Amino acid sequence: MDDIVHMRKRMERAVREARNAENELGFRETQMEQQKKHLETLLDYRDECVSGLKSAKESGLTIVQMREYQLLLQHLSSVVEEQQYKVDLSQKNYEQVKAVYQEKSQQLEDIRHTMNEMEQARLEQVVGEEDDAATDVSVDGTAKRAGGATGIAGKRLKTGLR
Repeated sequence: MDDIVHMRKRMERAVREARNAENELGFRETQMEQQKKHLETLLDYRDECVSGLKSAKESGLTIVQMREYQLLLQHLSSVVEEQQYKVDLSQKNYEQVKAVYQEKSQQLEDIRHTMNEMEQARLEQVVGEEDDAATDVSVDGTAKRAGGATGIAGKRLKTGLR
């Protein structure tokens, strides 16, 4: 019985750990998606700036304007590179948390399986004990009925001898 109590405590802890891992996984997934969206926005903006520079060149830019576009594109490229690093890092974090979640979920399933086996064995043991008790009652009932008999036959029934 102590084993079942111990397993229930382990299962409660495993449920908490799996739930925490699931919450962390959801948080990391949201974080990763936000980082990707931000990168996409930056890439779109950089593409717009490159397009704007091409059309501005055709309409004739001054050297100062050209230099400003170049500085803006350099800055955007630097920001895009930094954001790509953040995306890569958030994907790595997500994959690590996903592995932890899968491990915790598997541990929980293993504990549930073991717990079910233990409870089934305990149930079979209880049913077996009830069957034995029912058999004892019928033997006792037979012995009591035979207990009224006198002589050697009555003593044989009481002691189980034939």
